[in-house]
Formats: sequence, C-alpha cells, structure tokens
Amino acid sequence: MLDKDGNTTEDVTKAAYITTDYLSKEQEKTAKENLIKEFDQSTMESPDYRDVKVAFKVVAPSTHPG
Repeated sequence: MLDKDGNTTEDVTKAAYITTDYLSKEQEKTAKENLIKEFDQSTMESPDYRDVKVAFKVVAPSTHPG
C-alpha cells in the first residue's frame, strides 16, 4: 500500500493506492506469459487483458445515520 505521497505504508487509514508485482516479468514461470498482446483489429475480437483480484473491507463511519 502507498500513501498519497507514494511512500509505503502498513496503515490502512493512510493508504491511497495499492501496488503488486503479481503479473510482473519477475513472477513469470514461462517467458512472456504475463505480457499483454497489442490489439490487432483484423485478428482479435477483443483486447487482451489480465485480471488481478483485490478484496476490500468497507466500514461505515461512526457518524453514518443508518
């Protein structure tokens, strides 16, 4: 997690961004397996993509009226 200034933080109240190396080149078991192919309209029906699942816990503030 990163704060608003881009510094690493473990404090979720200060977190503004999340980062991961999950689909990075360094995590590949086979060369170029995480590489996203460029879109070619003549041969592809949809753009190539990769998914990264993220789970969040949303907590209502104590001032929430409901």
